[in-house]
Amino acid sequence: MPQNYTELTLSIKSLENEQKVTTSKLELKRKYSNTNFPNVAKFEDFYILCQKGFTYSYRGAAKGYVSLKDGRIVKVQGNSGKYLAVPCQVVTK
Repeated sequence: MPQNYTELTLSIKSLENEQKVTTSKLELKRKYSNTNFPNVAKFEDFYILCQKGFTYSYRGAAKGYVSLKDGRIVKVQGNSGKYLAVPCQVVTK
């Protein structure tokens, strides 16, 4: 079903000395789908700082809802599962 938009609260937690720490959080951000992909809203502008050469363990989570074209509101939530080791590196576009 095509959507109007998706609104999510996003968070990334890291493991620091065996403790779970919220590294980054973004409250209720809205993204719209485009005409080529009316069922998809991409959240690609959520970043965390890192120090080049170090590896961090992260887990992402999102919770919110999708507003569908037929007027329904669907609650959604999910996470990346286990903490994943991520090497910090410089990326350019």
